[in-house]
Amino acid sequence: MSGKPDLAALVASRLCHDLISPIGAISNGLELLAMGPLQNSPEMEMIAQSVASASTRIRFARVAFGPADPQQILGAEEIRLILAEVAKFGRAKIEWRSSEIVLRQNAKIAFLMILCLESAMPYGGRIVYESDASGHSVRCEAERLKLQANVWSRIQRRAYADDVDSAHVHIAILGNALNERGVACKLVVAEKMIRFAWT
Repeated sequence: MSGKPDLAALVASRLCHDLISPIGAISNGLELLAMGPLQNSPEMEMIAQSVASASTRIRFARVAFGPADPQQILGAEEIRLILAEVAKFGRAKIEWRSSEIVLRQNAKIAFLMILCLESAMPYGGRIVYESDASGHSVRCEAERLKLQANVWSRIQRRAYADDVDSAHVHIAILGNALNERGVACKLVVAEKMIRFAWT
């Protein structure tokens, strides 16, 4: 690992930092409007849901795309809150089955894997993170999985940065995050389950 700063991660963190304040201000403004005649209107509800979704995605993106120093940690409760909010606006239920403090580097890897798994679950399902003495795993379970060959073949070949585009940039970033941790990711793909594991 080089001593050079990860400029892409720093830009992501800066964008998340700069966007969360105006979104918070919009949310505060909505609370004031809710005291007036627009209270409980469909328009107010739609705007409130959009603001909540944007705020949640920014918090998620800050972990997934921001810098992760080796000494930084995240509490399980903070992670659960973020993922619970993400699940509200998606089709997949997300479970963080660990009460342990986790290195931010490992949380970053898990969040990037969650993005990969979400893309394979357009009809919904469940995503589960677990950890024990042997390592970490993130898996999805669904009655119907939709595996894009160009996405999953890259992950299986560990060719994370091949033909990267904006829709799948998280795959390339996942590869970088795994390299920074110096670990190899094991991937199992079955008919109704996909599982990532790393130590």
